[in-house]
Amino acid sequence: MPYVMTFDRNQVRMCSWDSFVEPESIARLIDAFVDSLDIKKYVAKEVSKRRQANV
Repeated sequence: MPYVMTFDRNQVRMCSWDSFVEPESIARLIDAFVDSLDIKKYVAKEVSKRRQANV
């Protein structure tokens, strides 16, 4: 059986968002909406170590 050449699985592959998402995809609209949000306004506050221990 002949050896089939494939990509090296140990090598990191870099792919862009544009190569995965179609130009007219709803994902682009959602991404633009999320980018427009003021994230600092919605960030969860840090939970105290005491409260984490009780969980």
